Amino acid sequence: MRHGRIVRALAAVLLWPQAALPQPWVTLEEAGARRARGDLPALYQREVRVRGTVSAKCIPIIDYSHLAIQDERAGFVLEGALHSFRGFEPGMVVEARGVITHRAGLPVLRVAEIRALGRQPAPAPKPVFIAELPSDRYLGLYVVTEGVVRAVGVNRGGHFLEIEAPEHPVLSVFLPHRVAGGGGLSRIRRGDRVRVTGIAHQYCPLPPYDRDYQLLIGAATAVQVIRKAWPIPAEMIGGFLAALALASASWVFNERRVRARRRAIRRLYALGEEMTAPAPPAEKLRRLQDSIPESLDVSEVRLYVWDGDAGLLRRVGGAGEEAFAVNVDAGGGFRAAALALCFAGRAVLEVPDVRQSPFLGSDDPRELPLSALFLPMFAQRDLIGVLEINCRRARRFPSDEQAVLQHLANQTAIGMKLLEQQTSREQAYRTERLAATGQLAGTLVRELKAPLEMIAILSEAAQADEALARETARTIAATAKEAAGMLERLLPLTGSDSGDTTDVAALLRELVPGLQADWSQHGIRAEVQLPPGAVAVAVPHGVLRAVLSSLLRRAGASAGPVWVRLTELAGKVLLEIGPPSEGEEGAAETADERPLSVALCRSILENYSGVLRVAGDGEARGWEIELPGLSASSDILCESVAAPKGRPLTALVVDPDSESRQAMVALLGEAGHRAVPAATADEGAALAERFRFQVLVCSASLSGVGWLELVERTRKSIGAFVLLAEHAGPDLEAAVRARGGALLIKPVHAAALARALADLPLPRSSEDD
Repeated sequence: MRHGRIVRALAAVLLWPQAALPQPWVTLEEAGARRARGDLPALYQREVRVRGTVSAKCIPIIDYSHLAIQDERAGFVLEGALHSFRGFEPGMVVEARGVITHRAGLPVLRVAEIRALGRQPAPAPKPVFIAELPSDRYLGLYVVTEGVVRAVGVNRGGHFLEIEAPEHPVLSVFLPHRVAGGGGLSRIRRGDRVRVTGIAHQYCPLPPYDRDYQLLIGAATAVQVIRKAWPIPAEMIGGFLAALALASASWVFNERRVRARRRAIRRLYALGEEMTAPAPPAEKLRRLQDSIPESLDVSEVRLYVWDGDAGLLRRVGGAGEEAFAVNVDAGGGFRAAALALCFAGRAVLEVPDVRQSPFLGSDDPRELPLSALFLPMFAQRDLIGVLEINCRRARRFPSDEQAVLQHLANQTAIGMKLLEQQTSREQAYRTERLAATGQLAGTLVRELKAPLEMIAILSEAAQADEALARETARTIAATAKEAAGMLERLLPLTGSDSGDTTDVAALLRELVPGLQADWSQHGIRAEVQLPPGAVAVAVPHGVLRAVLSSLLRRAGASAGPVWVRLTELAGKVLLEIGPPSEGEEGAAETADERPLSVALCRSILENYSGVLRVAGDGEARGWEIELPGLSASSDILCESVAAPKGRPLTALVVDPDSESRQAMVALLGEAGHRAVPAATADEGAALAERFRFQVLVCSASLSGVGWLELVERTRKSIGAFVLLAEHAGPDLEAAVRARGGALLIKPVHAAALARALADLPLPRSSEDD
């Protein structure tokens, strides 16, 4: 008996591949059968052939079409491309081959081949009650039913009706957009009794597949109105008009309040743009005091800046105001305790009623405001100070006001941080320029030392021997003239007009051809590699011309070939000239033609934040000149960053990572734009409903609601979006590009953000009511 079981098992294993082979023919009932109720088709992923009579014209849905066929016992649905079933009319007998699969729970045959076998009378629609249709029994059949319209609507796929009969479930009727025509089902009204002729269908995206049955119709004429709905009863008109009047009055009142709030928020956004500019804290406090009380109906604004050396929060005051400082570790009265708690907790502190505050202590309530809001001021992750908002009446600060004020406090902190950085850069640059100027002056002194020493020696010789005085005087005069000419030639090189710029590529195109003619006479070959466009540096034209001309002439003094290579990379301009030569000039050269020494050229370039060094070895040994590009030079010279050419944007930043969110808000603020942060997709969607934004900056790592759903939810109110991702893939790039957005990889740099915003299809500026 044991051997028999083994033999049967082996036979089952050997015969299993044959059982899995596609069956050549199945009935429509077998093709639509399921393994169990709500499960996949019994012949799922099997290649089969079916035969049946077309019961209705094919119905294109999205990017596919459904063709219903039926026989004496059952119906079934064939699925193919949009135009696969063109020419198949009701009554045609067809044979189809394909794979059994399902479309949102509906068993279908994905057609690989279909052909017509003949024609017979078209099947008549089978009358069915609404209660019978929510089952697998009638799927694929051409049926007709009646019911009362419960709802009419439109979704992404098309138009739909919900019909019902007394004590029966609701049935959905679906008309795809591709066959809806002009009006769709707009002529149907709720309460109408209708007769619907269509295909028993199912659309259930998630298992189990035992629900969401519907009727699929191929034209709006498939719905016939049997009886129109009764009009509204007369006794309801009075109540309706009263409700309408009450709603209108409420709407007008609320609209006025919302408009006032929007105007206040816009003023605060404009103030935030001004706060990002570098300015002293007293100036920023004056602007805050001029704008916030009028916009938000508060009484007082105070600003406290953190003094790290003393460990105190110092109040920024105007002329005549009493100095005030808080030790965050010692505490004190109400204000000191609230400031210390806000600063130490790095979070917003709201006090709706100061009289009920636990920090009140022995303070006199008459000397304090009735409500207060304390906001930490962040410049990225650095806590700069605390912004205090006071009100003479007890009130709460709504979440949107807190968000805008926190954004304003952060932009104020960014402006103060920029002022500190700008001051530090200016001091460092002045120190560097002073050192470079001293070095250049020392080099000039060394250049003039030889002729001056010669003049002194000749003067002593003339005094010792009167016979040689006349001839010595002529030599002294020639040497003095040579020194004066050298001084006249070198003094312009000490100019400090750093604002003058020079196109290095154009200057080399002017210098090299003239020297090449001289080099060719001595059999010296020249290799020149210059970029086609302009390469600008912040060095005066005359200074750079003298330096490059001297180095080129010294390179041409060698016997080997001369090369000149100019490149620009990462904000740096790199010029290679070779081979290097420290030799002196020829005897035939005059003082005006004599090239500058390498030491003097090095000092001149260092005076403009450049470097001259000898790099390479062997035959590749040459001079390397490195100069800051024009953009980098502007940063070194502490020039303020230009505001964006277009109008400032209002951006909604949605990112669960607080550090990444603060960094993006800071980048947008530095670029002259407004930014409102949100930590979750729901919070971002709520802000998008209440306020007007031009661009959505969204992280791809949102939890719960994905970035794609957030973009779709905010598409009507926000036309453009930027997606932030840790890494990019072809699918993600294609999804973002298909929706007209931009993709940036973290960490985001200012230049990449500016390019992305410039390429977005941003809406025209408009003001909210």
